[in-house]
Amino acid sequence: MFEVYVFVSSDVLVLIYLRSYFRITGEKESGETATPYSPLKISELHPQTLADVRTFQEQGFVVFPNLVSGEELERIKQDTSEILSTKSFGENDFYGRKTKRAYSLLAQTRSLDNILCHSRINNLLDAMMAPNALYSAIQLIEIHPGEKEQKLHFDQQFMNFQPS
Repeated sequence: MFEVYVFVSSDVLVLIYLRSYFRITGEKESGETATPYSPLKISELHPQTLADVRTFQEQGFVVFPNLVSGEELERIKQDTSEILSTKSFGENDFYGRKTKRAYSLLAQTRSLDNILCHSRINNLLDAMMAPNALYSAIQLIEIHPGEKEQKLHFDQQFMNFQPS
């Protein structure tokens, strides 16, 4: 299982962090798949996608600088700020008493479309998961200063599958 996180910083930078529940080890041969979940062979991947896969394998995350324009980034920040302004803080320590969360973002804004549909991101997800994998939860989390650490947990209850 993967969880995909998109962090948008104050400048034009998007960081994609794929948290996986399996470990990719060793150098892969060109006829092998990048992960147990994807049928795509290493030899079939675009050179940029292969570089992104290797970066993920080495670091556990991939940084995509300048993925969106400055104008798009401002719209994302404005839209997400407006969405979060309507949300209350969490009601318990798990969700965070100083944390705001918003779910079903695609029903509330279209400003994230270019990130979610970006070919470089989707090529990486295809190589790591499977072609045409579906996003199951698009959410926004804003953690305020002084928030306590969340207890260690896993989110596998949202999607449970095993590689074939």
